[in-house]
Amino acid sequence: MAPEDAEPDMEMSNDDEDYKNAYPPLTNQGNQAPSNSQSSQQAPSNKAPLKKSYIPPIIIDKPTNTKELLKKFNELSDDKVEARMISADRLKVFPPNAASHREIQKNLKANNIKSHTFELDDQKQLKVVIRGLPADHPIEDILDALKCYQLKPINCHLLKHRGNYMRNPLFLVTLPKTNDSKDIFSLTKLGYKCVFLLNR
Repeated sequence: MAPEDAEPDMEMSNDDEDYKNAYPPLTNQGNQAPSNSQSSQQAPSNKAPLKKSYIPPIIIDKPTNTKELLKKFNELSDDKVEARMISADRLKVFPPNAASHREIQKNLKANNIKSHTFELDDQKQLKVVIRGLPADHPIEDILDALKCYQLKPINCHLLKHRGNYMRNPLFLVTLPKTNDSKDIFSLTKLGYKCVFLLNR
């Protein structure tokens, strides 16, 4: 039994319902969490723009027919190849990408056209000199020993330096220029031989 001073439940009239329909309650927009779409639009992008790899130009000395050369280079490339004369007898060619750079270089070499350029990033090599091995030490044994250390040598040969290189032999090892290849400098032995390694 409800106490006497308690107010009876009030019924909602049609007028009250019409008022609520016409004026819906306001939400607390100040504390409202932004939606996923809004937060994604407002959040700053942390992705840095991709850095375009540098493609070095190719300098051709004393080109005989620049128009024909440029036409051939464009046939070898999937993008436009540009070039300009930088002196009376030197043509500077700008390959659009690494693949075009390689194809142009191959074509120049095949046609015995004198040119020069810089190495591409994926062609750069690390050159290391090994000292402490006898001059008749087999090259294959050096390469196999380096591979045992998870290194990837490209080639190795005996350096014919000034003086008696047979008495003080030096071996030049070429590796890809990567962080893993730098582990070669921590080696102190190659097989059973103590060696010294120098960066060339």
